[in-house]
Amino acid sequence: MTKPVGLTKNNTWQYGIRRTVPMPFHQVWNFLFSKKGLSLWARHANTQFSTYIDRSHIRTKWQLPGWSQPVILQLRVLAGNQKTTIAIHVEKMLHQQQREEARKYWETTLLYIQNALKTQVE
Repeated sequence: MTKPVGLTKNNTWQYGIRRTVPMPFHQVWNFLFSKKGLSLWARHANTQFSTYIDRSHIRTKWQLPGWSQPVILQLRVLAGNQKTTIAIHVEKMLHQQQREEARKYWETTLLYIQNALKTQVE
């Protein structure tokens, strides 16, 4: 029997998504941690980050409305050759429905971020 996608060996759920933008790393990082950038992705996050590694990644608690408890959010920014990848990983979700809600939320949120970054360049 195959284990469902996202189910961990500890019987919690996880979800990850990455999006790459054709922009320099420093510009993406600075935007994500600007007032506008934070307003796009950190609405449901504890901004007293449990981990903050400058120019690398953060870890914090994150909780969508209606959820009974927070989960762990990791946001990582990865430099490439003339491009930058934004990676989101959410873990410790209780069930598959939370995973699906996280998937929808982060797919939409990363589109908003990509569009906002695009308008910065234009």
